[in-house]
Amino acid sequence: GEEGTYYVWSYQEVKSVIPEANRNLFCKYYDITEQGNWEGKNIPNRLMFPDEASPEIEQQLHQAKSQLLDHRNNRPKPGWDDKTLVDWNGLAISMLCNAGFALSQPDWINQAGKAFAAVKQNLWKSGTLHHAWRKGKTTNIATADDYANLIKAAISLYEATTLKHYLDDACTLVELVDKHHWNTKSGGYFFASSKAKNLLVRTCHAHDEATPNANGTMLSNLAKLYHLTGHTRYDQKAAALLKAFSSSAANSPMAYTGLLTGYMDISEHLQVVLILPDENTKVQPLIEQLRSCRFPITILTVYGQADVPAHHPAHGKKVLKNNPTVYVCKGQVCSEPITNLSGIDKVVSSF
Repeated sequence: GEEGTYYVWSYQEVKSVIPEANRNLFCKYYDITEQGNWEGKNIPNRLMFPDEASPEIEQQLHQAKSQLLDHRNNRPKPGWDDKTLVDWNGLAISMLCNAGFALSQPDWINQAGKAFAAVKQNLWKSGTLHHAWRKGKTTNIATADDYANLIKAAISLYEATTLKHYLDDACTLVELVDKHHWNTKSGGYFFASSKAKNLLVRTCHAHDEATPNANGTMLSNLAKLYHLTGHTRYDQKAAALLKAFSSSAANSPMAYTGLLTGYMDISEHLQVVLILPDENTKVQPLIEQLRSCRFPITILTVYGQADVPAHHPAHGKKVLKNNPTVYVCKGQVCSEPITNLSGIDKVVSSF
């Protein structure tokens, strides 16, 4: 059948299904007209909030909707695409994790972690990432979008949980996407893998479409990994990526919002580094306190004194008087040590 027909209604169909007693009321509240509100047909669209109508009206509307639903159930149903896609799961995991972190919803973060584990188990096998999975079978080699969004998800989970294996996964995935997708001639990431077969052309661009472009997402990923690890290879790769598309972004900035966001991550990012005196320190209350502050464009990382990576700007920093200590860093420069967490806002705003 024609796409979308399962969900839309002509005025005559609504008229034939809903008795006259409720019909006009339903059409008024759900934007049903003879002209239609979508390509000559109607998508039922509630125009008024439920609290603006009386219980009696709500009962009539409910009855009318039930009648339409009964009628719709007799239509041929559209196909159900239930594949698991890496790129879309990566987006969902990252956003679920970020929302859970910002709104103090640990269940959301746990759910994001479970989804990441499922993607890793089913779609990342023997060093190869696949694009889709269904009923135990993987299909197609991963695209740059798959890598970029899964790396983003791993970084988000690391920031929210401080579990190092997520950071390790992100770094490993960057190695793979560099190996199979990097454009060695002009910079940037090809959409298709070097392992993909029967391609007429391998596209390499950075403008966003219905979903964020992999190159913009990777720019943010590389910037964050540089801040998190201090390894200059991520900073160098980010610079090469930005150089490849900067002129295109300058000519049409609204089409390159992902790339511009990545540029902000490189140039404006602050890092709030929490260093713990020992492994027995209770981390979660400290993270909760830091989360309550509202920082612009920041990364929150947690380390033991001996665990700060060698290339990290906070390497060698110590705790004060055996208390959890915070450093605010930008680039390779860090603030004085802070033990009174309530004073971080002032440090961030002046850094």
